[in-house]
Amino acid sequence: MSTVLFPGFAFAAEVELSQDNPGPRYRFPPPVVVALPPGGADIDAPTAPPQPALGVDLGDVLGAMQPLVHSDASPPEPVADRSGDAAAVVAYPSMDVSRSYDDNVYAAHSKQIGDWTTVVSPTLDFTTDWQRHGLNLDAGAAIGRSDRQTLNDYEDFHVTAAGLYDLSDALASALSLTQSRDHEPRGDPNDPGTAAHLTTYDTSTVKFDLGYEGDWLTVRPAIQYQHITYANPDIATIGQRNRDEYLATARIQAELTQDLGLLFEPLVVRHSYLGEAAPGQPGRDGTTAQGTIGLAWSPSELTYAELGVGYQRESFDDPSVKTVSTPTFSLALRWSPFETISIIALAGRSLQEAAFVGVSTIVETQTGVTFAYVPDDDWSFSTNYLRNESEYQSTTGIGPNRIDVSQTVGVTAIYHLNEHFDFSLGFINTRRTSPIVIDNYGDNRYMLQVSTKW
Repeated sequence: MSTVLFPGFAFAAEVELSQDNPGPRYRFPPPVVVALPPGGADIDAPTAPPQPALGVDLGDVLGAMQPLVHSDASPPEPVADRSGDAAAVVAYPSMDVSRSYDDNVYAAHSKQIGDWTTVVSPTLDFTTDWQRHGLNLDAGAAIGRSDRQTLNDYEDFHVTAAGLYDLSDALASALSLTQSRDHEPRGDPNDPGTAAHLTTYDTSTVKFDLGYEGDWLTVRPAIQYQHITYANPDIATIGQRNRDEYLATARIQAELTQDLGLLFEPLVVRHSYLGEAAPGQPGRDGTTAQGTIGLAWSPSELTYAELGVGYQRESFDDPSVKTVSTPTFSLALRWSPFETISIIALAGRSLQEAAFVGVSTIVETQTGVTFAYVPDDDWSFSTNYLRNESEYQSTTGIGPNRIDVSQTVGVTAIYHLNEHFDFSLGFINTRRTSPIVIDNYGDNRYMLQVSTKW
C-alpha cells in the first residue's frame, strides 16, 4: 500500500502494508515534499506522482489516513532479536495489466486524438518478518505502449532499499535509498505538446528517519536529499530544470487524551538548480519554510479526522524574484457510518515549486471526497471527486496572477475473484479551465485492469 502526500500537512503518516503483505514496521511519516517536479496524477504511475493522487486509488487514500493517536500508549514489550534468521525473508510478487482508451491523449484544447494504451506493471517486494528491525527491497515498473500515438510510450520504474533498526523499545531509525524514473503526464503545465515525446525525470532519493514513541509523546524527525534530472529528446533546454532538493522536517505529536492528539510540523526545503537559467530570466534557487499546527482525532479504527493550519514562505536567492507567502491548511476525514460504506474527505492549500518562464511559485488549493461501498467479499465500488485550483505567482509580483482550475471525477468497480486475482473497471473524467484558451481541455478515460498478487 503506497502513501498519498497531501500539501500543507503530512497526515500521510504511517506506511502500513496490507494483511496479505505484513512487511516491515515503518512507524515514521515520509517527508512532505512540497517542491517535487510539477505534474498531475497518473493512474499508471508505479509510484506516487509529484502531485497528490487523491481519487485515483482508494487504497492509497485509505492507507494514507491510518490513525496516529495511540489508544494504547504503553511502549512495546521487549522481544527477542531474530534479525539473524535468514529464513524470515518473504517475497511478494504482483502484476497489473491494464487496457485503457483515452479520447484526448494529448490533453489538447482542439483537434483531440483518441488512442488505446496497454500498461504492464510488475512489482517484487522482498521483506523481512523479524520481530525486531527490518529490511525491505521493493522494485517495480510501469511500461506503457500506445497503439498509434507512440510519442506517449513510457517506461517508468522504481527501486527502493530500506532498513529499520530498533534502537530501543521506544526509539527506532530508518534509512531508505530510492532510484526512480517517472514521466510527466499530458496536460501538465510543462507539457511540450503533441509534436514532442513525454518528458521523463529520474529521481535519486536518500531519506533518514528517527521515531520516538513514548507514553504520551511521539517525535519523528526526517531529513531527505533528492537529485532530479529531466530528459526529453525534443527539448534542447530541458536541463535547465535539473535540481537538487534538501529537506528537513519533523512531526511532533502529544497525546492530549486517548482519542485526541496535538500535532506540530516544521518543514524546510532548499532547492538548488543545476542548469543555467534561460537568457534574461532570473535565477530560481531558493528556500521554502513552513510551520503547521493541528489536531488529530481517532475515536475508533473506522473514524479519523485531522485538521492543520500553518504558514508557508518561499524566498529566492535572486533579489529580483518576489518572495511568496501564504496561509496553509489541511483537512482529512475518514468516516464509516456503516460497515459497508466509507467516506474520505480531503482539503489543503500550500505552495508548490514552478518551472515556467515568468512564474516563481504555484499556490495549490485542493478539495476532494471519495465514497466507497463494499457490499461483500467479492465486490467493491468507489466514486470520487477532486478539485484543484492553481494560482501562478509571477516572478515580479506585478499584474494579476493566472488561475487554472482542474476537476476530476472517477468511478471504479473491483471484482475480487480470489486471493490472487482482481478485475477492475474504471472511468475518469478530467476538465481544466484556464484564462489561456488553448490550455482548456476535457478528457475521458476508460480502463480495464487485471491484478495478480502472490
